[in-house]
Amino acid sequence: MLRSDPLLPVSTYALLGPAWCFTINGISFLAVIYNLTQMRFTAIIVKPAQRSMSLAFLDGFKYLKTQKMIIYYYDYCFNFEYVRYEPRYAFPGLGSSNITR
Repeated sequence: MLRSDPLLPVSTYALLGPAWCFTINGISFLAVIYNLTQMRFTAIIVKPAQRSMSLAFLDGFKYLKTQKMIIYYYDYCFNFEYVRYEPRYAFPGLGSSNITR
């Protein structure tokens, strides 16, 4: 089956030119802005916490330990295991010894 998804934008660009394409794009943004102004939200009153900030911070770490997917994502993104394979003499401030040379 032949896909004709880019047919409308390409033909609009070819027939009307880039200025009209930008105009149509701007009109679509106006529709989004109008709909955003029509949204009504109820106010949520948040009471200040009665606990100390350090206890709340520790509670956050306790929660993170129970979330395996967050731990996996952190390990995937921020685990810099390649640093352990760097030779020790590449970091002269770390006090390299004869073993690492």
